[in-house]
Amino acid sequence: MKFIFRDTNLHPSQDKVIAAFVYDYQTKQSEYFNFEHPDVTANSTLKTFKKTLANKKVYVNNKKRYKYHIPNAELYDINLFSFLKDGEVVEMPNHLYTTQLQMTHNKLNHVNLVVPYVVHQNEFDAEVDLIDQYEDENTDSYCFKFFNNIVTDTLFEVERNGIHVNTPQFKACFPNARVVTSEDGSQDTVYSEYYIYNPTGRPSNKFDSVNYVALNKEDGCRESFTSRFANGKLMMVDFTGFHPYLVAQLIQYKVPDEETIYEHLAKQYYNVNQVDSELMAKSKKLTMVNLYGQIKDQYLNIPFFAKTDELKNKYWEMFEKKGYVTTPIYKRKITSKQISDPNKNKLFAYIIQAAETEYGLNSLGNVLKYVTDKKIVPILYVYDSIVFDVSPEVDERTIQDVIDIIKNKKFKVKVYTGNNYNDLRLR
Repeated sequence: MKFIFRDTNLHPSQDKVIAAFVYDYQTKQSEYFNFEHPDVTANSTLKTFKKTLANKKVYVNNKKRYKYHIPNAELYDINLFSFLKDGEVVEMPNHLYTTQLQMTHNKLNHVNLVVPYVVHQNEFDAEVDLIDQYEDENTDSYCFKFFNNIVTDTLFEVERNGIHVNTPQFKACFPNARVVTSEDGSQDTVYSEYYIYNPTGRPSNKFDSVNYVALNKEDGCRESFTSRFANGKLMMVDFTGFHPYLVAQLIQYKVPDEETIYEHLAKQYYNVNQVDSELMAKSKKLTMVNLYGQIKDQYLNIPFFAKTDELKNKYWEMFEKKGYVTTPIYKRKITSKQISDPNKNKLFAYIIQAAETEYGLNSLGNVLKYVTDKKIVPILYVYDSIVFDVSPEVDERTIQDVIDIIKNKKFKVKVYTGNNYNDLRLR
């Protein structure tokens, strides 16, 4: 199924569906439903069309975008078939006319109303021929279900929550970005958009020229992101030493509860019983160098790194033998196509970043279930941290429950709160 959206420049939460095209694998027939394209008489409405999807298994390109308009349909993301198999997404055919129009009129509102209806049909028919090969793909695998249901659905929920902004401040930093004002004029909101089909598995998050996972910490622009609640706060839960703790999970290494992994390793690096701030900083740097570079011989006598080196070698041997490895939790393939000039340490970095996403989004998914009926709203996922918009009505017990769900008895976190995203202070 393909939706034709009115304006390709709008966020999917704000866009409108003007037509829907469907190919039925049982009948081998295509149907075209027009809602408001001016070239042909409307023969349906989106509301009526939704009823035709009941009890149907529906293939779409980029499930998350479709969930804004048909949240309850049984959707399967076509892109995941090729992404999980080869690390690539399906390149959908674009009619030359459409491409040229979008390039020359990229600021035109409602560009797809201008593209002739028959061109949209021709594009869809070409796409059907392209994706026909995926009809029998396995949608029941552990990995597919994780990406189709957990990753996609979780990030969709975070996206649609939006981020409340102080508009004058936000526009001063991002003059070309759109701000959506609520009907009563009380809320100004911006929307991010996650892209999940990256080789490392790490979602990127850009929209309207704003990179939400790489917001500058020094220019004051983060100050424009504020709470939607009167007297509310933003809260960031930040994983402490996330990557080393992930490795500890993979090698089944127990870090003492009373110390962080950096403190624990510093005592072994420097043969001390107490770790000051200077040694802690050195430990963090040295730990990351050893994790993602060649572990130096003098550190192989430390049990953590002896086991890490064994794991690195195991993954590399598997990669050389099979041309791929699978990620630790949800068994996504990382293939030789996805890594340029692969080596043992680069491969390990990909694996750990994949594990970061798998653990992080699984935790976030569990949090979403818990806060469904509470005024604590996840608004941003940034690899090793999650940002929430918190009402003053939320009690301490609820906040602690959220933190505990994220920690999952496996990780340590630091929690920061503040009136805006720039002025967060350790809680």
